[in-house]
Parts: sequence; C-alpha cells; structure tokens
Amino acid sequence: MATADKGVVLVTGASGFIAGSVVQLLLERGYKVRGTVRSLADETKVSHLRELFPALQLFEADLLTEGSFDEACKGADYVMHTASPFQITVSDPQKDLVDPALKGTLNVLHAAAKSGTVKRVVVTSSCAAVAWQATPPDDKVWTEEDWNEDSTLENAPYRLSKTLAERAAWKFVNEGEGKGKFDLAVINPSFVLGPPLSARTDSESVRAVKGFLSGTFKKDGCRPSCFGCVDVRDVALAHVVAMEKPEAGSHRFIASSPTGISHLELVEMLRADPELAAFRDRLPTTESAPVTHRPKYSRSKAEQQLGITFTPIEKSVTDMAKALISLGIVQQ
Repeated sequence: MATADKGVVLVTGASGFIAGSVVQLLLERGYKVRGTVRSLADETKVSHLRELFPALQLFEADLLTEGSFDEACKGADYVMHTASPFQITVSDPQKDLVDPALKGTLNVLHAAAKSGTVKRVVVTSSCAAVAWQATPPDDKVWTEEDWNEDSTLENAPYRLSKTLAERAAWKFVNEGEGKGKFDLAVINPSFVLGPPLSARTDSESVRAVKGFLSGTFKKDGCRPSCFGCVDVRDVALAHVVAMEKPEAGSHRFIASSPTGISHLELVEMLRADPELAAFRDRLPTTESAPVTHRPKYSRSKAEQQLGITFTPIEKSVTDMAKALISLGIVQQ
C-alpha cells in the first residue's frame, strides 16, 4: 500500500526493461510512483504497465522536448532517470543515441531543479561510461574512478552517449543549476539479464537470449562478445537503495559480474538447465571467432555501501529464458 510519508518517486522511461523492475520494487516498498512514457497513446508501451501496476501514475514526456518532464516532477521527492536508448546499430548515432541520452538527461535534471521538491536523482548510466573502448591490459580492473575516454560517434556511439550523459549530470549537480538543490547518485550496470515483466522485445539482452533459444546463432556460432553481466533485479535494488541511503549521494556504483562472460558461456548456462532441455538442439555450440579479451570490474562498492548480494548469472540468464518462454516471446 502506497503511503504519502514514504514519498513520491518519478521513474522516467517507465516502459523500459530496467525501469519495470524499479517500479515494481518501489511499489512493493510503499512509495507512490509516477512514470513517464513517450506517448500515452502507444498501447505497446503502456498497456502492460497499466495491467502490472494499477497504482502507477503515468505522464507523457519526451526526452528531446524541453520542459516535458516538468509536470511529472512537480511534488516528487525523488527521480529515477532510467530513460535512454540502448541500441547498438542505428542509422544516425547523433540523433538516435547521443541527443536523447544527453539532452534527455539535462531535461530531466532541469525539471527536478525547477520542482523545488526533488531531493535526489538516481541516473541509470552504464559500464560503457566507465571502461575504455580500446582493450586495456589484462590485469586492469575497472572501478568507479574510471571513465570511458575514447569512444566516438564513429566508434561505439552508444558508449559515447552514456559517457556524455553521465558527465553532464555530474556537472549539472556539482557546478550548474542543480547545485545545492538536490544530490545525485549513479548506477553503472553492465549487460543486464534477468526476467522481463512484459512481452516487449526491444531490449538488447532480450533479443540476445531470444536468439540463443530460437536457433538464430546455431549455424554460424555465437558472436565473440565478452562483457560484464548483471541481474535486472539487482540493478533495480541498487537504484532504490542508492535513492534511500543518505550516504549514497554523490557516488557512482558499478553493478556487474567481476569478470566478463562470453555469449557462448551464457549459452552453456542455458544448456545445463534441465528445464530448458527442449531447446538444447537450437543452442549454438561454437563461436564465430575466439574471444580476445575478458574485462574485469570491481563491484565491491555496491556490495559494501549498498548491501547488494549479486545474483549468480546462471540464475539470471536461465530465469530470463524461462520468462521469455512463459511470455510467449520464444516458442517451444
């Protein structure tokens, strides 16, 4: 039951993969929750929210429209800014990735500053804003002190978009209009796995696991990708605890497995689950090329300061697979 004394939380991009779990956890903890979506008329983005969360109050807001978050921020105590495009392949990186991430973050922060009531903003950034694009030495462990310094529009524009947006957020709060009005905490997740709450398929991780289970990579093998992974439920908890704990203000928190996990290793986790035995013939058995680097991340700050006990990735990816099947995203 939502209670006024718990506070009002605005979650931007409420229809997103991470946002859904954030909204769910906030409601379970008794907060009054508002959510923004780009269009209230787009039933593909809002119908599941109304069904899952009848208490969620929805507002229409666009990342690129100045002032569009003002109404949703009025009277809010906290803002969770999760809205940002996550697409690896786009036709216009500036328009499709950088502008929504950067301008959207600033529009949300302006609205929070204008509200006069927001006490803390938690921004969903990424490990893409932490780690270099170039391959580091094998013994390099990425921490919250690190920043991505080498991504460009031509080379990894998604990583650039997350870096520019997070840097702008810190500047806004430490030097700009937000100084003294509210504080900021940032969550830097890696590749987010775990059960989605809706049948939407526009998440990169949903597409990847769906591809594994559907036989998409059976012939040519997995891509030679290797990256940190994290459970969406842990990411949601990190957001909420970073919002609630006073000492979390002014900090970044990496949420990731300690070492990178390859696509093929994720597939082997699926293959080992007896409940997914019917899909084993569809799963790839090879990689299209060998993995050349396995990144390493320190998550001790999130463990120690936020108290997060991270879910084993075996559970994250198998729970995700079973959710995709039960939601009808993957056909048996």
